[in-house]
Amino acid sequence: MELLQAMINTVLPVFLIAGLGWVARRVLKVEVKDPATVAVYLLTPGLIANSILNAKIVSGEIGKIIGFGLMLTGIMILITLLIGRVLGWKPVESNAAVLSTSFMNTANYGLPVVLFAFGQDGFDRAAVFVVVATMLMYTVAVFFAARGRHDWRDAMKAVFKLPLVWAAAGALAVRLAGIELPGVITKPIGLLCRPWWPWGWWRGFSRSR
Repeated sequence: MELLQAMINTVLPVFLIAGLGWVARRVLKVEVKDPATVAVYLLTPGLIANSILNAKIVSGEIGKIIGFGLMLTGIMILITLLIGRVLGWKPVESNAAVLSTSFMNTANYGLPVVLFAFGQDGFDRAAVFVVVATMLMYTVAVFFAARGRHDWRDAMKAVFKLPLVWAAAGALAVRLAGIELPGVITKPIGLLCRPWWPWGWWRGFSRSR
């Protein structure tokens, strides 16, 4: 009974909002291209930067979260490659398996669930993990996606065109260095991230056709 109550309070709200995104796309015929672009280049970087800058956790804990994220991804990649070798998978099959087992959707689904389940303290820590997972997805995952088919160096160039990478790296650097940013910078970032939740959920789940 307690498990059911927890599911209702933490997971169901996420799917209810996802359902609104489905209605917007399928029933109202709302186009997702423009809001998706805004979310990728403005709102999501704003959310990540704001969360890292304002998270009430010490630098040492941030390092532990980063280390855990790297270790988890590395172990999953290693296990998947070993299974692929034992089962005789082709390289392209092993690469596809790595992409599906080692990299996860930690933002659109994971962040709201953590917020509902553990409150702001849990959200702050989850935001750091999202940064790690996202950076790995846009670097290591790109390598496995391009390996054997395209020049992965060309694919990696696209990574550094994403504002999320620079927003996350900059916020982490500021936080770890103990730099206090002036309000003229932090206030716009805070306002920018406020619309992220509806845009992010809607963008993530309303692409069903």
